Amino acid sequence: MGDWLGMSWRTRRNIPWNTHRSWSSAAVRASGWASLAGLLADGANVTIAARSADRLAAAERELGAGERLRTIVTDVSQEGQVERLFASTGPVDHIVCTAVDAVGAYQPIRRLDLTSIQKLVNAKLYGALLIAKHGTARGSITYTSGIAAYRPAAGGSVVAAVNGALGSLAAARSRSSWPRSG
Repeated sequence: MGDWLGMSWRTRRNIPWNTHRSWSSAAVRASGWASLAGLLADGANVTIAARSADRLAAAERELGAGERLRTIVTDVSQEGQVERLFASTGPVDHIVCTAVDAVGAYQPIRRLDLTSIQKLVNAKLYGALLIAKHGTARGSITYTSGIAAYRPAAGGSVVAAVNGALGSLAAARSRSSWPRSG
């Protein structure tokens, strides 16, 4: 059965999502919102993890899926928090990682602040690695890198580099013998 969240709506409708448990990191932003709403509408059980308790509360209010939606405050750049997250969720069918902290990262290189660069790398790249290390997905793990990897914006050198690294991680994982679960 095809399990990718990026499927067309028509194809996704043919999957019995009410039997699936999905987990998403930082999907409380626009990049993951439509996928979550569609999965919940189809009856899936979804867990959202993000750093912001306020955003998670807003997601609970707006998505209104009752017991099928669970939210957990987690910083994916902190290994202990990622370990605890997956210890509390157990195995899931699909993991979608949209985590990013790009505040201050869109700057000309000469004006970049090292702290902003570290936050971006920690959330987007190290977070993805920690999710792969500790998350147990019976189906798929999906990372979102963004168009910046292929068409960088002015002042977007660091964002382009991190997005490119995330794309390379996904490509390497798909070809490696590194197990997807347990």
